[in-house]
Amino acid sequence: KVVARYAEKLLVKFYGGGLDFASKAEVFIDSVAYSVKRAWRRKGFMALAAALMLLQWIAGALELGALFSSIGYSVGAWVLLIAFPLHCYLTALPVGIPAALGVTEAGTVALFTALGVERSAAMAATLLVRFVEVWFELALGAAVAVAAGVGQRERLAELVRGWRAEARVLARGGGGRG
Repeated sequence: KVVARYAEKLLVKFYGGGLDFASKAEVFIDSVAYSVKRAWRRKGFMALAAALMLLQWIAGALELGALFSSIGYSVGAWVLLIAFPLHCYLTALPVGIPAALGVTEAGTVALFTALGVERSAAMAATLLVRFVEVWFELALGAAVAVAAGVGQRERLAELVRGWRAEARVLARGGGGRG
C-alpha cells in the first residue's frame, strides 16, 4: 500500500488527479491473493501442473540429447538434466534484445563447456537448439495465430481502440477527475 500511495502521488504530478492508483493496486493485489488461495485449494490441478513441469524438464533434456546425437556427440543424462533448466533461465533473461539472441547462445555454450562438453560440440548443439526454439516456435506460433486469427482479429482491434481511448484521456490530463 505504501508503494502504491507513493506511486499515485508521482502519477498525480504527471497526469493530474483522479487516478486512485492505491485502491486499484489494493484491489489487484487482493485479486491475485484470492486466485493463489483458490489454486492452492485445488490440489489436483497443482499436482497436474507439477507433473507437467517435470515432463517439460525431461522433454527438454531429451531435446538437447537428440540435438547432441544429431551431431554425433554423446552427452550424459545428468549434463542434460542440469543444462536444460539453466538454459531456460538464460533464455528468460531480460536483456532487451529480441529472443536474447547472442546472449543466450554465449551463456549456453559456456554452460555446456563448464559441464565438460567440447566447445565445438557445445556451439553446434547450442545453435541447433536455438534454431528449434526461436525459428520453429516462431513458425508454429504464426501458424496457430493464422488458424485462430479469423475470430481474434476483432478482439485485437477492440483492444487497440481501448488503448487509443486511454491514451487520449491521459493526454488530456488524466482520467476521471473528481
